[in-house]
Amino acid sequence: MDLRQISYFVALFEEGSVTRAARRVNVVQPALSMQIAKLERELEQKLFERLPKTMAPTAAGRTLYRLAQPILRDLAQARAHMKQLCSTISGRVTIGVLSSLASFRPQTLRLWIVC
Repeated sequence: MDLRQISYFVALFEEGSVTRAARRVNVVQPALSMQIAKLERELEQKLFERLPKTMAPTAAGRTLYRLAQPILRDLAQARAHMKQLCSTISGRVTIGVLSSLASFRPQTLRLWIVC
């Protein structure tokens, strides 16, 4: 089981349709169906009942959805936190200057930090 399969599973669970789920996660329908089938084989559980126009989650599918929600939420928080690290600048900068050069104007000193 990998995060891509979990995200495909959640999209299918929430959308109820392979077409809408595939559109939501930006993949073609056969790829999404293949990953769901692979996940079902790995877990040895049928996750969805295949109905004519919808995919209805089984009891195992509802359980996996409940367990997957915290994983995806934690992953989203981790991504947001890591992204924030790059935009947050903290620490101390000490600059040594020769006394003969110390008569510069403070507004002319610029420090660029690139993340």
